[in-house]
Amino acid sequence: MQSTKDSADDARWKRRSLSTSGGGMRPPMYEFTCELTKLEPPPLEMQRLFEALRDNPGETARFFGVLALTVPVAEFFAPENIRRIIGT
Repeated sequence: MQSTKDSADDARWKRRSLSTSGGGMRPPMYEFTCELTKLEPPPLEMQRLFEALRDNPGETARFFGVLALTVPVAEFFAPENIRRIIGT
């Protein structure tokens, strides 16, 4: 059973991974870039992702693929993929 916090995290990841076909929503890469350019620490869920990537060269390469636009943002940030990487 998922906790409310887990559900909120899932909703946040899903919102970030939606495509632009959803009626005027921002493109996923735009949302991701906006998050990276804030002058504040990344959200807790992104910190957990970065910690998990530190020891996972394969997924780190895929993360850099998101930045290089060779891995789809929605695919990488899909809640199932994030849970798999973080190990929760």
